Amino acid sequence: PAWRPCRAAMVIRVAELPPLTLGLTAACAGLSAAVAMRWCTPADLALSFPLALGGGQPWRLLTAFGYSDGLTMRTVLALWSFSHFSALLEARAYAGRPHHYALALLGGLTAMLAGAKLIPEFDEPFLCVPLVFFLAQLWGLSAPGTPVELLGPVQTTAEWLPWYMLAALSAALGMEGALQAFLGLGAALLVDALRGD
Repeated sequence: PAWRPCRAAMVIRVAELPPLTLGLTAACAGLSAAVAMRWCTPADLALSFPLALGGGQPWRLLTAFGYSDGLTMRTVLALWSFSHFSALLEARAYAGRPHHYALALLGGLTAMLAGAKLIPEFDEPFLCVPLVFFLAQLWGLSAPGTPVELLGPVQTTAEWLPWYMLAALSAALGMEGALQAFLGLGAALLVDALRGD
């Protein structure tokens, strides 16, 4: 059966995740587990353009998106958000077109990497937060008008959800959090503009 979110509890059932989302979620969880088991360090996974492009470590361009900060609540929240928004996109907006979804993800990752390289103030070693905002914004743009509950009785629609998330992140982390979010939001707007369907 197609993946459907449980509206009441927003439960994610791993067995029901679409294939691409399941594989990417498992890879992200695997990175955190590898660090927890000391098979590698966060520094081995961090984004470093000199090491990735000239130092023979190209994996850093991808591992920076998959690792957050170990096995913490922040990682659990990031994995849940990634799985939720990715599954919604893969099962609905890109239903029956997994190659289009993979290209959208690749385009978003490329746009976020370009933004991280071009913005001198951006010095985050990991891009998990921008990735979550990218997926949330892309889903919101693909499902405008879809009702979303925020903390009980407060409701909004899918296209406004990323902006509420931005407000909460900015309140918690200040400008550092906002810059990370804007990187993902901008990439989603670019991918949506180029999508052409």
